[in-house]
Order: sequence, then structure tokens, then C-alpha cells
Amino acid sequence: YLHYSYIHSSTTKDFIKKFESEFDEKFYNKEERTKEFTTYMERADAYIKTIQEAMQAEDMDKDTIFVVLADHGTGNAEKFGERRYGFLCYDYTLKVFLLIKNSFLPKQEYTKMIRNVDVLPTLLQILEVKPKEENPLLDGKSILPIIEGKEIEERLAFSEVAGSEGYDVKSKEPRTKSTIFAVRTDTWKYIFNIITKKKELYHLKEDPEENTNLAGTSLAIEEELNTKLLEI
Repeated sequence: YLHYSYIHSSTTKDFIKKFESEFDEKFYNKEERTKEFTTYMERADAYIKTIQEAMQAEDMDKDTIFVVLADHGTGNAEKFGERRYGFLCYDYTLKVFLLIKNSFLPKQEYTKMIRNVDVLPTLLQILEVKPKEENPLLDGKSILPIIEGKEIEERLAFSEVAGSEGYDVKSKEPRTKSTIFAVRTDTWKYIFNIITKKKELYHLKEDPEENTNLAGTSLAIEEELNTKLLEI
């Protein structure tokens, strides 16, 4: 297991410590923030290349499952009120890439949404390892049915953050309780703020940047996703 912390430490220095708060207007220059973040990603890419070259040199790449993933993304001034991540539930901080490389897996890109909780069940299935019966059930499920073309239905992803509502940001009170919750499919995103009671609904395929809130427009999917969110 290798943890690459340069992106985190760099955004801490350049996004958090450099600007006063989530509401510092000077932070919200999307072109500048994106340019900075791109340099962090380029260094991460070089780090991954170094790992792969080392594996190839030791002839380890043929029987190794190589996984590259992240726990979340980072905002680059897309939405006011979020300097980096952890304040809102929009896709620019929720979506990350996942790379699983193995000699017998197909070399193909898939666009269907999966969840971080699906990674472990996937690796267990690839390795043909079954969890012991006394172990609790895993939250996720393998993505091999997607790779094999056997699964067509959309999965449901849950997310939550401790937003700034309900907290005294000026006093730097630690945000310890989640205030914003969301569920997402390949097509739709539904967000509910328990402090402000605000509801948001986005058609992600037509509105990937989540600019047009369709909540309250009598769409049946809103009630369906609200019910699923409450169940979770």
C-alpha cells in the first residue's frame, strides 16, 4: 500500500493556508486554481510511472493487481463556499478515477458509476476469495458484472459532508456532524441539507456541472431518491 500525499499537502498550503476562509473571494479564480491543481496531478502521474517501472524491473507486473484510487476529489473554485472539499456534495469533489490493472483484465475504460466500497469486493472476486461467514456483509459489490456486461442497472452512491451551515466558521469550531447528504446514480444526483432544508436535484448527463436545480419541479425521481436517502 502506497499513499501519495503531495496533492493533499499542496492544496493545504495553496488552497487552505493561503486564503482566509471558504468565503474568501480571492480564492475563486477557477483558471488559477485549475492550473495549480494540474501541476499536482502531473507529479502524481510521474509517481505512478515510477511505481510501474519498478514493478516491471522486478517482473512483478504479470501476477500483480495494481489499483490506483483516491478517497475524493478537490474543488478548484467551481462552487462558492468550498475551498477544497468537505463542505458540499458536488461531483467535482465526489468523482475520482479508478484504475485496476492486471494481466487478465480487459484493457478498456468504463463510464458507469461505481463506489469506493465496491473496490474490496471486486478484488476478492478477482482473487476468488470468499469472506468468512462470521464476517459482516460488505457494503459494496464487485464491479466484474459491469466489466463482463452482465449488469446494466444503475448503482446508488451515498455521500455526506459536514457543511458550513450550523457551524460558526469564524470561531473555527470543528465541524463534526454531517449536515449535507446526497445520493447519486449514473443519471441523477439528489442533495438534502438538514440545516437549511434545501433540496437539490440534478440531471447529471444533461447538467454535469450541477448548475440547474430541478428540485420542486414535480419530477418523480426526486421523491424516489428522497425515499432512498431517508432509508440510508
